[in-house]
Amino acid sequence: MCKIMEEIQDKGHKKGFEEGRSQMAVDTAMDMLRDNEPLEKIVKYSHLPLERVQELAATLH
Repeated sequence: MCKIMEEIQDKGHKKGFEEGRSQMAVDTAMDMLRDNEPLEKIVKYSHLPLERVQELAATLH
């Protein structure tokens, strides 16, 4: 495989990994919100900003 194709493939893998990681953080936060965990705890374990956790919380109510 040529160098350019390898770079494109690497970028694609990296982007897919980042998207998966981001979705996992949202899923974790949503599970914790459903269990009525404190927002500070959700921020700590999901690694999402407080504002994003608050946005997710608003979707549940």
